Amino acid sequence: MEDGSEITVEDLFDPATEIDLTGVSIGSRDGFDTIAARGGVEITENIPDGTITSAPTITAYGIWGEHGFASVEISDGSVSGSLEGVPFTGDFGSATAYAVGDASGTNPEGTGSATWSGVAEAASTGTFQRRRGSATVTIADLSRPRAGVEIDVPGFAIDSPAWSDMPLVDGAFASGSAGTDRLEGNFHGPDHGEAWGVFDTGAHVGAFGAKRAP
Repeated sequence: MEDGSEITVEDLFDPATEIDLTGVSIGSRDGFDTIAARGGVEITENIPDGTITSAPTITAYGIWGEHGFASVEISDGSVSGSLEGVPFTGDFGSATAYAVGDASGTNPEGTGSATWSGVAEAASTGTFQRRRGSATVTIADLSRPRAGVEIDVPGFAIDSPAWSDMPLVDGAFASGSAGTDRLEGNFHGPDHGEAWGVFDTGAHVGAFGAKRAP
């Protein structure tokens, strides 16, 4: 990124997980660089009176800009172990989202309005399927800045009225409750050129990146 930091494929994944990569695909979408990375891992944990071993396949879908990046990570696989000497097996799935980068730490200023347009990645927390969509961030009055974020994923109701008029504090915005209608993000880079964030509606988790219109 322009701030001098380097982002690697491994940064798409949970930093606590050592991934054995099996595939990487790089592309672009609506002005952003994109990447899909897939890998596997085996984790064994000791628990009271037993052990648990999980062996998920993890796929991360990343979005790159000049001043930030975001990723949605989907895991699915098997779990096995023993509890009080009784063996068990099963399957599991999970989905998480991340957004990081060069946060501005200040609010956009000026007169008139401003719009940031970009892309969103999401995952169902029920089926753990990937969803792709768009993101639009607006400030209707830069002299009294409040942020509105619209997430549009065709065929799925992910957007929330709580995201339409969020106060700004040092370039950051947030609204809602985790598992219901939570969204949080920041403006990034010089002149607040990008906006990045994550969301959690209970049915979906996701991340977005957007670039400021000239």
